[in-house]
Formats: sequence, structure tokens, C-alpha cells
Amino acid sequence: MEAILAFFETYRPLKSLVLAIIIVIVGRWLSRVLSRLIARAMTAAQIEQTVINFITHITSIAVMVFAILAALARLGLETTSILAVLGAAGLAIGLALQGSLSNLAAGFLIIIFRPFKQGDFIEAGGAQGTVQEIQMLTTIVHTPENLRQIVPNSDILGGVITNFSANETGSI
Repeated sequence: MEAILAFFETYRPLKSLVLAIIIVIVGRWLSRVLSRLIARAMTAAQIEQTVINFITHITSIAVMVFAILAALARLGLETTSILAVLGAAGLAIGLALQGSLSNLAAGFLIIIFRPFKQGDFIEAGGAQGTVQEIQMLTTIVHTPENLRQIVPNSDILGGVITNFSANETGSI
């Protein structure tokens, strides 16, 4: 053991490289474990599977970015400039995907507040029919004319939602 420590004291850059690799490996393991724990907790809380997949994926990416930044810092690289570039890139991507992010936020709201569910007959966003699937960016509606309409979620939340299946027939 002393020989290994003496070797690493002699070759400090190698020591930093080994520690950086260990940080990335531990970060990867931690991202997997944390994602599984979050998925189990959200499944137990009966949260929509689409939301579970999205949150676990974002969590995994965030933990890995943190681990990589910690490994780069261990190697002696300046991480503030990397964070500045990541922030600018995030802003540029956010502006470029503004419409998609609006649909994504609307998808979350539809899943959380449940103004309708799969199988309901609705009129929303210029479409009328039976909801086949609620996705993160769009909702797929099967019309009475046997058409499949894919409606952006922001269009659905931007107007009136009429859910014909919400109440029992004949109730006032």
C-alpha cells in the first residue's frame, strides 16, 4: 500500500487522472441509483409514466454533468468558463426550442391536472374526438371521421377544453 502511495506522490498528474476517473465512475453509479430511487418513488405515488421517464432522465443527466465538472476541476481545468459556455448554449437552445418547450410545459400541465385522460371524448385545440395518447409535446386524437389528429399541447391548453366524457350521461 505504501508503494502505491509513494508512486502516486511521485506522479501527481497520474493521481489526479485516476481520481477524476473514479469521480466519473462514482457519478455514473450515483446517477443510476438516484434515477431508480426516483422512479420507484414516483411509481408508488402513481405518477404518469411519461413524467417518470422525463424526470429520471433529467436527473441522470444533471448528476453526470456535475460529476464531469468535478472530474475536470480535479484535473485542474477551469470549470467557470465551461459553465459559462454551457449556460450560453442552454440559453441559445432554449430560445431555439421555445415552441417545443411551450408544448412540453403544456404536456406536463395536462398530465398533472388531468382535464382529460386517454379514452375521453374531447373537443380542444381545434380537434374533436377520442384521446388515443397524451404525449409530452402532443396529444393524439381519433376523430369520428376515422382520422388521426396530432394536436400540440400548447394549442389544447391555450383554449377551451370540452370533455364530453367527464360527467355521466344525463347529469346536470
